[in-house]
Amino acid sequence: NVWGPVACEVNMKNIAHSKLYCNYLEQHVPGWVWGAYIVETDEDRTHIRNTMKSIAGCASSVVRYAGDAHAPLTRANGPSKERCMELGVPCTLDQVFDAPAVIKHVLNDNAAIASAYSRSSADGP
Repeated sequence: NVWGPVACEVNMKNIAHSKLYCNYLEQHVPGWVWGAYIVETDEDRTHIRNTMKSIAGCASSVVRYAGDAHAPLTRANGPSKERCMELGVPCTLDQVFDAPAVIKHVLNDNAAIASAYSRSSADGP
């Protein structure tokens, strides 16, 4: 399978403050990731790179994901979900959008979205 660019694979959930979450996510993830393609084999990575170079005349970021996309996302040790809720932080960034599992894993590997807590309001620090 080939996915991408990553930005085309991410769909924000229709939840309260989704525009704010979208901004958090966009700022948290490195810019190069949004334009990257995700592949599962070295052959696909080579093919995508060569095709982009010959057709578009430019290099393209291609990430080969070799992990288990069905495994749970790795979360860093931190405050409990209950403590975060008490502080007005209802979720982590991985919970505010839908995407294929492999996309979420690549985003987590490159930006730790499962450990990035999101406030529900722009009020206060």
